[in-house]
Amino acid sequence: MFILTRKILKIPLLGVIGKAFSIISTKKYMQYFTWYIKRLGIKVLGMPKYIASDVYFDGNNYSKITLGDNITISREVMLLTHDYSITTVFASIGKRIERGEGEIYFSNNITIGNNVFMGARTSILPNTVIGDNFIIGACSVM
Repeated sequence: MFILTRKILKIPLLGVIGKAFSIISTKKYMQYFTWYIKRLGIKVLGMPKYIASDVYFDGNNYSKITLGDNITISREVMLLTHDYSITTVFASIGKRIERGEGEIYFSNNITIGNNVFMGARTSILPNTVIGDNFIIGACSVM
């Protein structure tokens, strides 16, 4: 039963519930959203100012994501902790690796400091560290 409950908690209920909270109160929405992402395993060091409900957090390993205090993450931002491009490189030189059979990938941490603003549709890639007091423009790749 515990495993089923954990799986259900990972379903992004944010679409409906998050938007409802957002309409009622941004503060209530952020309290709910912060609780939710902590339950997934994301480390949150303080209280975010705002995180849009459609931000994509990589499900490969939520615990590899650390978010600082007073951050703003705009709509459609994507935080990826893994990269399977190495498997594609091998395929391009004729050494195809079937899915699940020793695929080569890497998975690294993402750390976001305090007082960071991320513009819409920014992509944050594995092994990225963003220090305190940064503004990242829309559609950036870090």
